[in-house]
Amino acid sequence: MRLIAADNLRDFMVEHAERIQYAIEHKDGEILESLINQIPIAYDVDKVVEQLGKKQNNKGFGGTIQEIFYDLGLEDAIEIVKGGEVNE
Repeated sequence: MRLIAADNLRDFMVEHAERIQYAIEHKDGEILESLINQIPIAYDVDKVVEQLGKKQNNKGFGGTIQEIFYDLGLEDAIEIVKGGEVNE
């Protein structure tokens, strides 16, 4: 999943307005998909999850109590990132 910042999207739409309008008017899904894939992202959720996973020490193999709690915290962080939960 890719998260797109609103500012990035607005700037991108202004910059590519003619191509977007053309694609919509001609119902050209390939151009629209190509444009969507070019929008700069805020961050890539899959890459964040991968990096958090690499930070885990034991991955279920024991360790000190501190390492176990550290890894449990990282597991919680991974689930939050995957689920897109927002704590308001």
